[in-house]
Amino acid sequence: MVDLDIQAQVERFGRLYVASSQVSRLVMRCQSREELLQEVVRILVDVGKFAMSFISWLDPVTQQLVPVSRFGSADDYADWARMFADDRPEGRGPGGTAFRTGVPYICNDFLNDPATVLWREVARLAGWRASAAFPILVDGAPHGLLSVYGREVGIFGPDQVELLGQVTLDLAFGLDHLAGREEHRQVQEFLRQREDSHRTILQTAMDGFWLVDSQGHLLEVNDTYCQMSGYTAEELLAMSVSDLVANQTADETATRIRKLMLQGEARFESQHRRKDGSTFAIEARCAEGKRGQVPRPVRQRTGGVS
Repeated sequence: MVDLDIQAQVERFGRLYVASSQVSRLVMRCQSREELLQEVVRILVDVGKFAMSFISWLDPVTQQLVPVSRFGSADDYADWARMFADDRPEGRGPGGTAFRTGVPYICNDFLNDPATVLWREVARLAGWRASAAFPILVDGAPHGLLSVYGREVGIFGPDQVELLGQVTLDLAFGLDHLAGREEHRQVQEFLRQREDSHRTILQTAMDGFWLVDSQGHLLEVNDTYCQMSGYTAEELLAMSVSDLVANQTADETATRIRKLMLQGEARFESQHRRKDGSTFAIEARCAEGKRGQVPRPVRQRTGGVS
């Protein structure tokens, strides 16, 4: 005859193992933090068959552990059962203790644990008899809390605690992954906006602008310089400064540009050659960003025609 208690333990472990596996697969396919947080608590209830689960996140100003996702029976408990990360009475329960110490707090007899006095009545009414609280660590420090509740005393054995610990690690990894992806997206968006702004300024400027590298190759030009030189933008981008400067070799031009870049900022006068062979005088202002970067646009103003 099969021991019913052992059979129940095996079944609980099997359900939680499946739930843990689903969370492991979830962390790499979620597209947002909100989706990840909500799906984790749903899986623990729907698949793991816990009564309720919620995730709280620290408000650094109030020190409250604020619920950010919840799923299961009486999920309004997450709002009612206020938890804090400091040492006030509401911070000395299972959740606050787990967060503050960075170590899971396993409460296998909720109605008789000394740490649960403030929350026993609502737990009794909801039918919860056990809980487990796991700190969510970010860069080694607790930032959030995963709380899980069950309807039976003693359901959180060593195997269940280990699997829930793995769920928490996977959750932390997923949050870190999403944060990195969001930071990359924000950086890319910022750079795109800067590029668009730069291009707008470049193309609407009354003066001619170049963007060149250290060898004098043209990387970008504006419409004003196209009009000044008689070349199209496509033609200019296939050229270097030495193709435009009159009476100066390519090596001399490259040497002069590198010297100007080392100076950081300079003004000078020169003669440029138009597409039709005529020349025109320019007064140029050359400026560069940090050393090693592509120099900023070179502004030019007409100074005469020959």
